Amino acid sequence: MQKRFSPMRILIISSYFPPLNAIGSLRPYSWAKTWQDDGHDVTVLTCEPPSHASQGLDVEEFNFDVIRVPLPRFIRKLQDRFHRSAPSNSPPSKETGSRGVLRKLIEKTRKRTGIFSTSRMPDFHAWWVAPAYHRVCAGQWDLVVSTYTPYASHLIARRLQRINRVAYWVADFRDLWTDNQVHSGLFPFNQRERWLERRIVQGADMVTTVSDPLADRLQKLLPKRPVVTIENGVFAQELDLLDPEPYFNSTDKFRIAYTGTTYPEKRDPGPLFQAISALKRSPQTAVLANQIEVIFAGRPSSYIECLIDQYELCSQVRCIGVVSRSDALRIQRDADLLLFTAWSANYAGILTGKLFEYGASGTPILSVGGHPNDSSDRLILEYGLGWVCRNDIDAIQRYLKTILAGDLPCSHDDAQRDRFVHRFDRNRLARKLLESVR
Repeated sequence: MQKRFSPMRILIISSYFPPLNAIGSLRPYSWAKTWQDDGHDVTVLTCEPPSHASQGLDVEEFNFDVIRVPLPRFIRKLQDRFHRSAPSNSPPSKETGSRGVLRKLIEKTRKRTGIFSTSRMPDFHAWWVAPAYHRVCAGQWDLVVSTYTPYASHLIARRLQRINRVAYWVADFRDLWTDNQVHSGLFPFNQRERWLERRIVQGADMVTTVSDPLADRLQKLLPKRPVVTIENGVFAQELDLLDPEPYFNSTDKFRIAYTGTTYPEKRDPGPLFQAISALKRSPQTAVLANQIEVIFAGRPSSYIECLIDQYELCSQVRCIGVVSRSDALRIQRDADLLLFTAWSANYAGILTGKLFEYGASGTPILSVGGHPNDSSDRLILEYGLGWVCRNDIDAIQRYLKTILAGDLPCSHDDAQRDRFVHRFDRNRLARKLLESVR
């Protein structure tokens, strides 16, 4: 292995990469940009985004090489057809007859198990491994960093290692694979996955993940391999480059914003809906409650529509669909309050990229749902980023009444924000990863 201060030839393998508009694209991009700027020779191996995916992720220009390898044509057609028939967060199919029953079963199974959605086996990216591997197998790499999801990126790195094209391999897990907090996997594929995961983590020279509790879980799989926490983070100067024009045209509403994907029953905004509904029903607080406007920016969700109907909030909740990353950051900056939904299951260690964006925005966070051991809530409280109410409807109501009455600030402490941004600066975290390589 070359010395750490010597320029290295680095390969990053990730199917998530700009212009794919997903939070998972930012982690490998930040590594590539930082390492290239620090004098290393960086190449990124990634997948052509599917036609149905949201693109146009705004990032700073870069000068490293990006190799984009598409899925085979027949797989792309199958992937698009599968997406059209069962889009994310869609309501159950209303078709009748045997075809309708089969489609409902497939939709339910996919959402529960994660099959054909990058996180669990089987997955369409299994057909990406061979063509992607052949594009880079002739090279010699000082460092290869592969990042999950999907697991296909680790399979490519493992192949390169087996033909001695890799001096040092880092296997990164943005989420855990077989212990995934969202998707349980499908028998008998999940048995194959557990075997394959052990082979991968034992073969890697180092493993990284996004939080200490997840690192502890991975360490149990490989007690003799280093497991390092490299959190998701923020681009320290990104907010300064945003359009200064306010995103919202008026200031007559108290806006609570949520940006990103919703996960029905797993990250539940229901407590906020319930609290606003209770405030509206009370004569003493109805006027204050009518000032509230809740905005969801992200893929359409039938679950949110059901909550709107259930709590009769159609005049106060707006779903504006997918927006560009720059607009999402402007929404976070210009909102009065940011809604964060913690994981409902008692699953420590989930620190999503959204939380770091929220923390850097300067707008206070209201966290609902979750459990006492939630890592996100601990981070919010540690840095004074907002308020943690979990499922306490009365506490949410008290907080909303207080802030609407002007008795609480609509921004958090600048010194705390600066400390948060410095601690989780993506450039700093990228250098931490490289310094951890032995």
